[in-house]
Amino acid sequence: MTTSIKKNKVIIFGADSDLAKPIINLFKKNHDLIGFSKRRSNKKILNLKCNFKDKKNIFTKTKNIISKNNSIRTIIISIGRFNKSLENYDRDLSEDFLVTKNILEIVTKKIVKENLEINIIIITSMDAFVPNTNSFKYSIGKSSISTLIKLYKKKYKKYKLNFFELAPGPINTRMRLGKKENKNNLLQPIDIAKICFALSEINKNVDIDTIKIYPKKWNFNIK
Repeated sequence: MTTSIKKNKVIIFGADSDLAKPIINLFKKNHDLIGFSKRRSNKKILNLKCNFKDKKNIFTKTKNIISKNNSIRTIIISIGRFNKSLENYDRDLSEDFLVTKNILEIVTKKIVKENLEINIIIITSMDAFVPNTNSFKYSIGKSSISTLIKLYKKKYKKYKLNFFELAPGPINTRMRLGKKENKNNLLQPIDIAKICFALSEINKNVDIDTIKIYPKKWNFNIK
């Protein structure tokens, strides 16, 4: 007689991103994965199309997934868009803060209502702490997300929720394809995936400050 073991589920917002690929590869053996993305280009997992700018759409797509019956253990938010827009803030169409705020607002309310114990991992950027003059909006957006995470940690500290912020330095992704640099000196996507995996294994309430992740050869001029 074979005994099946129910796997914990992991939700990934931004399932089409470069960082999601190694996260999926690392988690898929021992977890059931559910992705949400704008275009559903990643076909390796159940990947649901979602408009992150629309809170009603997020609620509709997640309401039957985030529940006691689904054994959700971890939610990973990996969303980001870098435009080299310098100080032209109004011309920069990236909306990292808006979509992250929408996701956190909807899923946190549902988690609290269902009385679930979940780790929420939000991947931000070192640009929140070392601003990048190549894109004012990106740095401002990431620092705003970082502050939002701190507010959520304070507001929901009595609940069975952990909010973890990962703030990596430069990562070897498509965002940096046109740059002349030694890619071996950058963080690799698998580095981020391994930290996400370790955080997902935490099964008690803990208060961990922002995890800042530096490349092998950190240079504050690397942009």
